[in-house]
Amino acid sequence: GDKLLVTTAAAAAAVLVAAIGFGLLPQNAGQEVPREPEAAVRSTEETTAPAEIQTSPAGPEVSSGGRNPVPSTASVNVKFTYKENDTGITITGFENQGNDIPEHLVIPSEIEGKPVTAIGFAAFDGTSALTDVTIPKGVTSIGALAFWDCGNLENVNIPKTVTRIGSGAFDDTPWFDSLTEEFVICGDGVLLKYNGTDTRIVIPSTVKMISSAFAESTTLTSVSIPDSVTVIGDAAFYGCTALTSVS
Repeated sequence: GDKLLVTTAAAAAAVLVAAIGFGLLPQNAGQEVPREPEAAVRSTEETTAPAEIQTSPAGPEVSSGGRNPVPSTASVNVKFTYKENDTGITITGFENQGNDIPEHLVIPSEIEGKPVTAIGFAAFDGTSALTDVTIPKGVTSIGALAFWDCGNLENVNIPKTVTRIGSGAFDDTPWFDSLTEEFVICGDGVLLKYNGTDTRIVIPSTVKMISSAFAESTTLTSVSIPDSVTVIGDAAFYGCTALTSVS
């Protein structure tokens, strides 16, 4: 209906999901994190205060935003890279390499006195050293492929402030694979994953944003979307070749 917002063009969706399906990182894909005009964005590469290493007990609790992290005695100096705009900071990755790559990543809540509000497109993709990620309150958006192919990522803390998660943000991670609920809803009503087998689906009324939850669901024939949904991700229903009814 007119209330639904599609975040990117269909062509971009095809590139993103195809890349995920074949295990390839797209070269020219866009990101779902809202951007300021180029002239208003300043890219910086600065070292923040040393980030405290934190670990979480095994097993994610997606609906409640993950388990509370338990501080350890070790610390690591994470050199985050980021972009700054009028609304805050978008984390774009880090400069750490080799033995300096942290296993337990804590995203800072602010940098240079400005709030961190987003994690950018493919910010930490393919970082095999990561096992735990804690995302602070105040982050509202996690970009497409942000943690894609982090092959040892087992625990993620997603706060209730997150309202958008891009396509494939956590695909090909042990954490994502461990989510077995029929409807995996995290953050502030983000439908991250669908594990059911029904061909006719009624999406729960607690959902506000649909990420790439139904991509490549080739047996899906009918979907009923509640009034609570205001955003549909670029690849939400990509590859649903049998889908004939959406209401």
